[in-house]
Amino acid sequence: MTFNKCSRASCSRQRRARPTSPASASTHFWTRLDLGAALAESDRARSKKILENVAQVADELGARPTAELAEKRLRALGVRTSRRGAIGAGC
Repeated sequence: MTFNKCSRASCSRQRRARPTSPASASTHFWTRLDLGAALAESDRARSKKILENVAQVADELGARPTAELAEKRLRALGVRTSRRGAIGAGC
């Protein structure tokens, strides 16, 4: 099965898309998580961008479990997701 790549404009709109209610947030996050997982083998760069966006938006909206799932999927792609401070920051 092949997928048509989206145009630059529509991809840009998708990256900026934000859920507007708790119900749409849940659907939005799960759809984007599934898309990121589906693209992991064929388009790792796009998968990474989608999952990073889910993690960021979910964290901003207080949906920490969803952000953690997105980060877990990013780690499966080999992306470092650590949130540690700078080395030596506490010294």
